Amino acid sequence: MLAELRLTFSSENELCRFDPTGRLIWRKRQDGYSGKRDDLLSPEDLAVTSTGAIAVLDNVRKTVQFFELGGKLI
Repeated sequence: MLAELRLTFSSENELCRFDPTGRLIWRKRQDGYSGKRDDLLSPEDLAVTSTGAIAVLDNVRKTVQFFELGGKLI
């Protein structure tokens, strides 16, 4: 299970993965912009590809970022 947490009027963004029981497996949290390639400035939507990668649409950067199920940027 994947989830996205949005905080209104905040620069914090978070991408989380949970197991079927709801236990947090990993969390990718972004507090502002650091200039790193895996920054999440405004995650708008996500999907899981046929290969199991997590595709995240970043509305501000106008990019799609792909993460492994373990949370590492591909």
